[in-house]
Amino acid sequence: MRPEPRHVRRLEDLLASTEYDLHFEPVPEHIEHAAMPPLGAIYRRLTREAHVPPPQASYAEAVADAAANMGLDRSAAYARAARAYPSFISEDHLRFCLCAYSTLHEIVAISELDVHYGADLLVLHDQRVLAVQSTLATDNSITWHTTRGLQRLKAVEYVLLELDAQTALHVGAYWLHPLQHVEIVIDAMRSVIMGPWMSKRLPVLLAPPTEQYDFADLPTLSTAVV
Repeated sequence: MRPEPRHVRRLEDLLASTEYDLHFEPVPEHIEHAAMPPLGAIYRRLTREAHVPPPQASYAEAVADAAANMGLDRSAAYARAARAYPSFISEDHLRFCLCAYSTLHEIVAISELDVHYGADLLVLHDQRVLAVQSTLATDNSITWHTTRGLQRLKAVEYVLLELDAQTALHVGAYWLHPLQHVEIVIDAMRSVIMGPWMSKRLPVLLAPPTEQYDFADLPTLSTAVV
């Protein structure tokens, strides 16, 4: 089922609830770049199972358990997962908005995109591909995303969406993408459609999007607008 505006609103109501408050601990330097369990895959598995995003603590606990099985420091892995969690929420909210407020054919979110292509989402429309990257508007983050994009997305057009305190949609403790970013993605896809065909194809054929899911079964909250 393709998400609709009412599903976006329900997700935002969920994130505004106290159950989805955010708490962070410092990430030890030794684990900053250490091998970790697949953060994105764990987040999406938990979301598929519950038909709703897991709260931050539940997600971080799942990552910490997996890290402990790998012989990693459990508390350090918990802290790193907790810090990564808001970006997955922001990515899902953006995907929902793109589905609900545009006629783009398909929005794909699978872990391999970020690992191999440095992309948070792929937009597929009329057999054309656009990669979407999202980042907080800090110099280090933008430089890292741009470099990663240049290295890994040479054969795919991509758009970088920057979130800052002024442009973000503030819901609870979260910075989410505003609807203006949906327009930016749509405009970028128009440019892709009008550009050369061969330069817009994926460099490597991705596996079927087995990690796709939707939130069609989001519970009707007392504060939800339906």
